[in-house]
Amino acid sequence: MRLFRRTALSAVMTVLCFFIFGVAVNAANPSYQVTGSVLVKVSGGYGEVEMYAVDGNPYKPDSDRKAANIDGNRFYVTFDEPGNYGYRIYQIPGSDPAMVYDTKVYDILFCITTDSIGQLSVKTVITETNHENKVDEILFRNYRKFTSVNTGDESDLGFFANLFSVSAGIITIAIVILQQNRRK
Repeated sequence: MRLFRRTALSAVMTVLCFFIFGVAVNAANPSYQVTGSVLVKVSGGYGEVEMYAVDGNPYKPDSDRKAANIDGNRFYVTFDEPGNYGYRIYQIPGSDPAMVYDTKVYDILFCITTDSIGQLSVKTVITETNHENKVDEILFRNYRKFTSVNTGDESDLGFFANLFSVSAGIITIAIVILQQNRRK
């Protein structure tokens, strides 16, 4: 019986030591990761947007470029260390000459913090570049230029309007003369 107690006590102590030692190792060397994401929307059709790291940031987004529309598309970045990591997003202008493409540039700051056991969390702050005010979403607003329709005909419209008026006058005079001749 005494041997059983010693063995059981020894087993419990071993498990507790491994548990406590394991938590201490995880707190000292966190192996946790956290993924930050940002939603990018483009109104006025599809657009291509680019996201890149700034200030020597070692964490790269899941893709440099993505196509987006009004429903949006997300960029993802995975972090494994606490810190503040900056990114910049802008729209790549399309090739449609009838479109006006939004030229805004957005700055994204992922603030990565850690708790007492090494669990990472992320907070995202989005601002327009050169502005201090925070924004809730990244939205590029594109629109189509309103231009006059060019038919390719370079004729003088005033000349044809005058020609039409003179012709209508001559026809009216001819009808009046014909009706007077019929009454006689």
